[in-house]
Amino acid sequence: MIPLTKDDLAGKKVVIVDSYKTGRELVEKFCSYVDMDIIHSSDQKEEVISYLSGINETKDFPDLIFVDPDLMEDSKPEIILNLTTNEKFKNTKVIAFTSEVRVGSAALAQDLGFDAFMPKPISRVEFMRVVATVLGDQRDQGEIVTRHFSKELACKGVRVLVVEDHPQNRKLMGTFLNGFGCETTFAENGQVAIDDLKDNEYDICFMDLQMPILGGIEATKVIRSQITVELPIIALTAAVMKEDREKCAAVGMNDFLMKPVSKKVVEETILKYVNPFE
Repeated sequence: MIPLTKDDLAGKKVVIVDSYKTGRELVEKFCSYVDMDIIHSSDQKEEVISYLSGINETKDFPDLIFVDPDLMEDSKPEIILNLTTNEKFKNTKVIAFTSEVRVGSAALAQDLGFDAFMPKPISRVEFMRVVATVLGDQRDQGEIVTRHFSKELACKGVRVLVVEDHPQNRKLMGTFLNGFGCETTFAENGQVAIDDLKDNEYDICFMDLQMPILGGIEATKVIRSQITVELPIIALTAAVMKEDREKCAAVGMNDFLMKPVSKKVVEETILKYVNPFE
């Protein structure tokens, strides 16, 4: 499963049914941020069911429907029944968007037929991750998409350059990054990294400071002056002295991580600097 990109989401058709005006407005705001097309929004489930029943042209079928399950008194929501029993909506995804969140809520939503589950409130980034993930989901069945599930996929396909001379450190970073689904390339020193960056693009670079031939500080100077100022470069260092931080900042490094790095910190760093929905 590969989540859609921000550009992929543009033009996707959205229907919203939520009894709370603030809920509808939040969905509309977030969807508009990526140029999704709100084709219908209502606080009445009967009105939405009538609207969906009247759609006959393929071009008008919604790609995504947000439903507040609080509106549903049925054991099997009528909107879900209408969608799952009608072939024309076979590609439409339905998201439960609710403030009624307790243990087991996502599992219940899955049993009811929802494709994804979101709690209220939710941040824009988390919202967009869920939307991108569920619309990119081509599985016939499987775990319902939640904000936690979508976060696990957020690093998938991210292009990472790791500049590190120590084999054990490369192995550790490789284990983390492969587990996230990243596309990882290794360079054993700064000069190799510079040569690679002349021909290839990456989303983020983890750069060791102490390396033979060309260290991280010197390599970053060249990268910033001759290749790119946009690539996030994260220093990998065993030192935490103030002067080391200042050197990293002075040459244009974005951040630094203390060795040995942890899986959680690496993931959080990628999500911080490679976020298509910021």
